[in-house]
Amino acid sequence: MRELELISLAKSGDQHAKEVLIAKYERYIYKFINTYFNPKTMCADLQEDLYSCGIMAILDSIDTFDETKATFSTHVYIRIRKAVQNGITLYRKSFKSDTLSMDYEYNDSSDEKATLHDFVVDDSVNVESTVVDNQMKKEVWQVAKEVCSDREYKVITLMSKSNMSYEECAKCLNTTVLSVNGCRNKAITKIRRYFA
Repeated sequence: MRELELISLAKSGDQHAKEVLIAKYERYIYKFINTYFNPKTMCADLQEDLYSCGIMAILDSIDTFDETKATFSTHVYIRIRKAVQNGITLYRKSFKSDTLSMDYEYNDSSDEKATLHDFVVDDSVNVESTVVDNQMKKEVWQVAKEVCSDREYKVITLMSKSNMSYEECAKCLNTTVLSVNGCRNKAITKIRRYFA
């Protein structure tokens, strides 16, 4: 049975069609959970919660899918990614209220008082959000490579990764500033349309 037929059946309430689609796309749920957390050290409750968020995203994707905008695979991929990221955000917010203060004092074995803050290497760095940000940037660049022409991709790469100005980029590509600006704008529009 074709995927569009399955989606149509699932939209009309066919439980078997929903189960087939869930089985096919639940690998995305695990992909995103494993991207942000090590499954061996992760709390089982959190893993179950994020899995549930992913399942709800698949079911929501069935109801909101519009084949004129994207393939179902792309649609469900984006919905699951957002659902897992939102689940992580909610987890962090709930966890913050239950954590100890960085100034919590305790005695170590030498009877010297110490605080948790004494053991933090750099408290200005949020490791999880850095990982999430880096993963999102990586996805944006992968999408850019897929949806942009070679020239558009070259322009945004030079401007973003090499920090070139419009003039420097135009000189490097032996073209005009107006052409560079047009390529950049087209690339950004294509990337935004992909994630819309």
